[in-house]
Amino acid sequence: MKKSLLASLLLLAFASAANAATYHADHFTVTYDEEFWGTTVSGGSGGAFSFATLDELGLSLTSTGTRSLVMKEGTWNGNTGLTIVADAGYHIAGITSGATGAINATPGSGTGTEAFAQVATNAYWYSGATYIGSIDTLNQTYRGVYGTSGSNGSFDAHGSIVFAPALGEIRLDYYTQGNTGAKGLGSTGTAIQSSAYFNVVTAPIPEPESYALLLAGLGLMGTYACARLNISWADIWPPIFRGCSMALITAASALAGIQWSRTLGGEHLSSIACASTAGLLAMSASSLLAPQLFLGESVIFALHDTELGFPPEWNKDPLTGRLAPLTPGKAIDYRRPELVGNIKYLWEPSRHLELVTLAQAWRLTSDEEYLNGFRTLLASWLDQCPYPLGVHWASSLELAVRLANWASAWHLLGGVNSPLFVGSDGEDLKRRWLASVYQHCHFISGYFSLHSSANNHLVGEYMGLFLGAVTWPCWPESADWLRIARNGLECEAIKQNTCDGVNREQALYYQHEVMTMLLLCQQAGQANGIVFSTAYLRRLECMAEFIVSVMDKSGNVPMIGDADDAQMLRLDHGTQHDVFRSLLASCAVLFKRFDFKRAAGVFDDGNRWLFGDAGLAAWNAIPDGDSSAPGWAFPEGGYFIFGSDFGTDAEIKGLVDCGPIGYPSIAAHGHADALSIWLSVCGEPCLIDPGTYSYWADQPWRDYFRGTAAHNTVRVDGLDQSVSGGRFLWTRKAVSRVLQSPVSPDVFHFEGMHDGYRRLADPVEHRRTVNFDAGTSTLVVTDNVIGHTQHAIEQFWHFSPEIEVTLSDNSATIRGNCFSMAAEFEGDDISLDLFCGSEQPILGWYSDSYENKRPATTLRVRTSAIDALVRASFRIDTASQISVSAKD
Repeated sequence: MKKSLLASLLLLAFASAANAATYHADHFTVTYDEEFWGTTVSGGSGGAFSFATLDELGLSLTSTGTRSLVMKEGTWNGNTGLTIVADAGYHIAGITSGATGAINATPGSGTGTEAFAQVATNAYWYSGATYIGSIDTLNQTYRGVYGTSGSNGSFDAHGSIVFAPALGEIRLDYYTQGNTGAKGLGSTGTAIQSSAYFNVVTAPIPEPESYALLLAGLGLMGTYACARLNISWADIWPPIFRGCSMALITAASALAGIQWSRTLGGEHLSSIACASTAGLLAMSASSLLAPQLFLGESVIFALHDTELGFPPEWNKDPLTGRLAPLTPGKAIDYRRPELVGNIKYLWEPSRHLELVTLAQAWRLTSDEEYLNGFRTLLASWLDQCPYPLGVHWASSLELAVRLANWASAWHLLGGVNSPLFVGSDGEDLKRRWLASVYQHCHFISGYFSLHSSANNHLVGEYMGLFLGAVTWPCWPESADWLRIARNGLECEAIKQNTCDGVNREQALYYQHEVMTMLLLCQQAGQANGIVFSTAYLRRLECMAEFIVSVMDKSGNVPMIGDADDAQMLRLDHGTQHDVFRSLLASCAVLFKRFDFKRAAGVFDDGNRWLFGDAGLAAWNAIPDGDSSAPGWAFPEGGYFIFGSDFGTDAEIKGLVDCGPIGYPSIAAHGHADALSIWLSVCGEPCLIDPGTYSYWADQPWRDYFRGTAAHNTVRVDGLDQSVSGGRFLWTRKAVSRVLQSPVSPDVFHFEGMHDGYRRLADPVEHRRTVNFDAGTSTLVVTDNVIGHTQHAIEQFWHFSPEIEVTLSDNSATIRGNCFSMAAEFEGDDISLDLFCGSEQPILGWYSDSYENKRPATTLRVRTSAIDALVRASFRIDTASQISVSAKD
């Protein structure tokens, strides 16, 4: 269909608008009645529209260069609406809107009033006899029609439209007053200072042989009425995506030289030894098709044995049972539990890790039941989660993780020639799946997490777009998506991770997630001839070096910062699977590093799937290296390692945290843990970071686990070192500084401070000195809180749940399975208390997995003094369990 013909149809639709004018933005054109809307104004800057009185309109433009149309005063007569139409080769992919203001109805002589009411037929909205907006389903155009069709339906209106292409926004501000007349003759309805915002999203149509434009238009008053009535766009919006032809898919893949089975190690899968996946093979088809296996073995965080259904209700939160609305995803406030339930539980199944499990099972057995199960789950998701509606179209990261799993499943199932696509039903599923892939890529490319949100989410979004573009190079945009994603990954790998290998979010589990994202893209790129830079690979290698350094002999790493148990791709289903060791095994093969191999221990099933027999051979070929200790000083990241006998049964390994709270400006996943300490003895965590527990639990629990009292450091006057502004925001961040760096991990002397309590009326400075002497296996921590008046000082020590702690005056005996420690505490008028599972106050808790917590012992040392000094001495015995009497 030619653009000129479409333009003619559009003009016919607005034949009654005698003075039609156009405004052109990126990929769409707006048509309106210029005579009605008034004179054009441009330039200026400032805020919003305001209305001083009934007859006065105050106007300030939103940004330089925006174009404003000021509505003339008077009664709305005729077709004075506004229509949006896409350019040739594009369609309207979505319009999100929001409206503010109030509608007030005053009773007249009739029996009732109604400001707006819905007519079931033809999706009209009206107030009295005045048609506010309508849809013409015949020609797929959405029009706004304003006017009167009866003596009781007139409206006086004042207002304006602002086009702000730099903001991607169209804004309507207006004042209306008139007669509703529908259910009370003579009644009046008034909308005061109302505003509507419309973000128009366009998407290319991926069929160059047809380029049939999907016309869409917008009736501004109609949309406002729709919002007031809580009518979703799903009720009124025409189909917005027609898919892409299989001929184009095949041609694009052939031209690109893509072998579908190469990416993500697909060519290795048939040669995997059955012994390594015996557990998966032992499952019967019927048990694997059970809902509990399809969706996380019926375990989603703290939920066990949950009946999710097969297929599940994808928009229903399994924790609360709440059904999230099927309205435009970007307009849904998914942080509101009363609207969506617990969003983490809702999002997790739709990441589709279970689809990869089914694809693995089919790849190993060729059992068609696994294929049928895959088909059922995928088709049901496509049915229930149409683009761009619902919470699964709200976060680009969620789309990206889903794409990563879709790409893996696609290769495991055989790509474009998979038996999944046999027959007309299979062809239809393939068309629908690829259409959704396109929508995912397009959505991500338009909604990157930028500015203050440019953390691991941005890396994940680039990952999803990269894997999508590599796996399905089917559309004209695919090359651009690949370029954008690759450049973004290269940039963020350097920007978000320090030269000494620390992820700047200061959250070790998120370091694992980011490393996994970078590794998957490296492997997919390598399989398709795409080479990442030396700097990219070196940064990934440095991140692995840091993980090796903080990991104890048993594979434990400190739970610094937030953790949500997320996995980008789950290929190993063993109960003993360890994400950090598995990641180090991957890096051992990639970088041919014996120290990584030694720390990883085994080449697990996940790496067998990812690297295949060639990867196992490369693992076995890594030569034994020396037994030197890993790195211990990471000054840019802010961590220093102390201890002795690293890697042996008598290992003592500790860590001092003197880094920033997090990254970027909001430090979303950082904790208020400045100058905190972590300690492991004989491979057994002793002084711990209690973890995260939950993002969306009651606020006091979120505040506790990320607060200062949940870390082995000092709190002043009951306040956190940094000031929280929300669940993922710190508004004032403590800044740590190293005063003296240690020179070795075994003769370790560190001094540091932070400014978090300088905000107090009597500014306070916290300084901490940490000394470790390997010769005597003694750790001494001295805290000096410097101020001018008396303050409440609390020093906290958190122990692993398996550790036994007993008090005697100002000393404690600490016993683990393979060690014991005698602790002594000094200071003016100090008092010692033990807490375990306390809720008043919240203290003495431990969370080693998301949404799960259990009691653990916390020791609190308290004093109130001016220039308080508190010293804690720990004498460690790795040979026998001893008891030391209290100090006189």
